[in-house]
Amino acid sequence: SVVVAVAWVYCGYALVPAVKASAGIQESLRNPSHAARLLPAAAADDRLNPAPLNLAGRFYLQHYNQIPGRQSDMLVLAAQFFDAATQRDKADFKNYEKLMTVYQLLAMFSTSGHTRQWLQKAYDSGLEAAQRYPGKGMLQFELGKIAERLNNKKTALAHYEKAVQIEDGYRTQFRRMYPGRETFSRLGQSKYEAAKKRIEKLSE
Repeated sequence: SVVVAVAWVYCGYALVPAVKASAGIQESLRNPSHAARLLPAAAADDRLNPAPLNLAGRFYLQHYNQIPGRQSDMLVLAAQFFDAATQRDKADFKNYEKLMTVYQLLAMFSTSGHTRQWLQKAYDSGLEAAQRYPGKGMLQFELGKIAERLNNKKTALAHYEKAVQIEDGYRTQFRRMYPGRETFSRLGQSKYEAAKKRIEKLSE
């Protein structure tokens, strides 16, 4: 009877919700027009899984990028879903990184009175992402850009220097592991050069 009870609890509270949520996610991928309804429902079905929330955030972010006029309410919805995803999985940097992107877009198209608030949210989210993925130079580069917009030049300089340091370390390791091959840049050559220029400018 104990085994039956445990199996019943497992099926009712773990297996069935997970299967139901997975079915909702798969259906939303097959029918994107229904994603706005299916993904929140999938998130409600499986209250421990951040995947439906992440997909919902990405859906609204993609919708924002594709529709004419670019309605900011799509970004607000995307931010809400990504933020909820971070609450379910605090170890994954990706949702924090997506939040940083969404908040940057909100800052870009907001009124002057709210720009700094969105930028600060973007910086805080990017910092959370960088703490979870300290070896990603792109995060440091974006944090440098946001810090500059917040007029925190000293902080921006530190982020740009970190971005270059990470990229230089990666390039050194790449050449050591693959001698003779053309070096692949994770940061991207244009951003690498831009970061070095900002370091030179901010160091004056």
